[in-house]
Amino acid sequence: MATAIHTYPTQAYQDTEVMTADPRRRVVLLFDSMVRELCAAREAMAQRDYHGQCTSIVRTQRILSVLASALQDGEAPGIARALGSLYHWAHAKLTEASLSDDEVLLAEITQIIVGLRDAWREAELQCRGAVS
Repeated sequence: MATAIHTYPTQAYQDTEVMTADPRRRVVLLFDSMVRELCAAREAMAQRDYHGQCTSIVRTQRILSVLASALQDGEAPGIARALGSLYHWAHAKLTEASLSDDEVLLAEITQIIVGLRDAWREAELQCRGAVS
């Protein structure tokens, strides 16, 4: 039986990229996935495609849960707590947006996630530059 990795070349590429990436790159890839899912959720919501909307929101919430569970106090416990609170807030607001079909709230959450993704991407680039 063929696995999904062989069925969809694009997915195989993405799976390989995630498996071989360093931890900072993985965070950026997770945020990229969330942005794609949130855009799909917004489109589905606008089209009244409730199944698509729910699927994309649940996928985004799963990623938020993974990010929250990976937080470690380490050297910056304040940052870890703040990110954890933000991830939990976004998770709860996604449920609210989905249940009420609130396109404005979903757009607000998307904007916040895009901002976080951009910040993580910049941090990753700076770390790469420091290592080079």
